[in-house]
Amino acid sequence: AALWVDLAIALRELGRHRQAAAAVERAVTLEDADQAAWIRLGEIRLSLNQREPAAEAFRRALALDPASVAAHRGICQAEEIGPDSAIAVRMKMLVDSTKLRPAEAAGLHYTLAQVYRRAGHREPFIRHLFQANAIQRSICPDGRSEYEAIFDRLESAFTAETFALASRAEPVEPVPIFILGMPRSGTTLLEQLIAGHPDVATGGEVDYMRRSLRRAVERQTGL
Repeated sequence: AALWVDLAIALRELGRHRQAAAAVERAVTLEDADQAAWIRLGEIRLSLNQREPAAEAFRRALALDPASVAAHRGICQAEEIGPDSAIAVRMKMLVDSTKLRPAEAAGLHYTLAQVYRRAGHREPFIRHLFQANAIQRSICPDGRSEYEAIFDRLESAFTAETFALASRAEPVEPVPIFILGMPRSGTTLLEQLIAGHPDVATGGEVDYMRRSLRRAVERQTGL
């Protein structure tokens, strides 16, 4: 089972998400008590926009470990969880626990913020968001300066002259739709809305553009 999970990780890194999902499914068939494998399966299914099967995998993981932060977060990404649901109540109990690592606590606060935002509860949404940000800053005190350095590199790499020299792709069928944006900017929601059209099929969150941008930045800046 462990070897199948390792294969799934490698396949996902190569962008072969469907094969990665099949590999983890084989793993949980061999060892259905492997909580980490169920979480991995849920994450891969989410990347393929298979939300109901993803939620099912996360719930299997949660049944094996009711205190799993990753399983709680995964369910909330796959489903519309209400603030009064059993899942949300359990997350609120967990987030107050002193046993959580700072990164886990920050992740739960971000997830609860999302739950309250969806429900239109402004005050707890902002409170959990601020708490998550405060913990995140304590974990990565230099995070802001590092983030700003990334934007400086992007700005120096992608000038008007760079775009003028960029190659142009030939038209292809079917026509691809690229959704690009910063984290937490609504790109996943936009993908879900567009994928609801019968003539559109989603490919999940692929890395093609990210890898191309990274190579372009390295060529332009030498970093």
